Amino acid sequence: MKRIIIILLMVLFTGTLAFGTIFDNLVPSTRALGMGGAYITLSNDSNGVFYNPAGLVNLKRFHVYAAYKKLFNMDSLQYNSLSAAYAIGKWGTIGLGYQGLTVKYGGEVLESEETITFSHGFRLMEDRHTSLYFGYNINQYSLSFTEEYGSDSAVGIDIGLYSQIWKRVSLGFVTKNINSPYVGKEFPKDLPKRMFMGIAYEPYAGVITVFEMEKKHDEDMRLHLGAEFEVIKYFTVRFGTESAPTNLTAGFTLSFKGIGFDYGYMKHPVLTETHQFGLSYSF
Repeated sequence: MKRIIIILLMVLFTGTLAFGTIFDNLVPSTRALGMGGAYITLSNDSNGVFYNPAGLVNLKRFHVYAAYKKLFNMDSLQYNSLSAAYAIGKWGTIGLGYQGLTVKYGGEVLESEETITFSHGFRLMEDRHTSLYFGYNINQYSLSFTEEYGSDSAVGIDIGLYSQIWKRVSLGFVTKNINSPYVGKEFPKDLPKRMFMGIAYEPYAGVITVFEMEKKHDEDMRLHLGAEFEVIKYFTVRFGTESAPTNLTAGFTLSFKGIGFDYGYMKHPVLTETHQFGLSYSF
C-alpha cells in the first residue's frame, strides 16, 4: 500500500506541477524552452518532430539533436530526448524522435513514459512570396510502472500546417492526438489532446519574435512568447515567458561548423528552476 501511495503521489506531481498530465508537452527542444516553449512556428530543425512536422520541410540537411534535463532540478524526475531528420528531395522531409521521462524514488524507477515518433513533412504549394507545408506524426506511447502494476501503450496521430509569407512571417497550426488515444483498461486515461497556433516575425536575419497559443481540452488557454537574437555569428541568445503558470525562460546557443550546444533555463513561480542542455549536429 505504501508503494502504491508513493507512485500515485509522484505521478500526480509530475503531471499537475510539471506540465499537465502523462505524455504532455515536456519541451524537448532546449531552444524552445528558452523562448517560453514557443516553437511550432519555427520547427526548422529535427525538433520539429516534437512540435510541428510541417516545419521540417525547412530543413535542408541532416540534423540530429539530443537534450537532457532534471525537471525542477530533481534527481527523481529525469527527462531526455533524441531526434533526427533528413530531407528526401521532392518527397519532403522525414524524421524520428524519442522522448523518455522517469520517475524515481529511493533509487527505484516507479513510473516511466516513452514516446517514439515518426514524422513526415512535405510541400503543398509554393510561389514567389508564399509557401504552405503539411506534416503528420505517428506516435507510439508506452507507459509502465513497477513490474507488479503493469504497463500499457497507445498510438497517437498529430497533424500540422506551416506557412511562410515574404520570408519574414511564419504561421503555424498543430493539433495533437486527433485520434483520441488512451492508456489503461480498467481505468482508461485519455492522452492530452491539444491545439497550437502562432506567428513568428523575423524583420532582420538573426532576430526573431514568436507568439503562440496552446489550448488543451477542458483547460484555459496558455500563451507562449519568445524572442531570439544572434549576437555574433556563433552566439545566439533568447528570452521568453509563458502563462498558466507564469514561467520566465532564457537560453543561448554556441555553434561552430555544424555543432551546436544549447542551454535553457526556466524559472517556475513556486518550484525550483529547471536547467536543460542540448547538443546538435548538422551536415
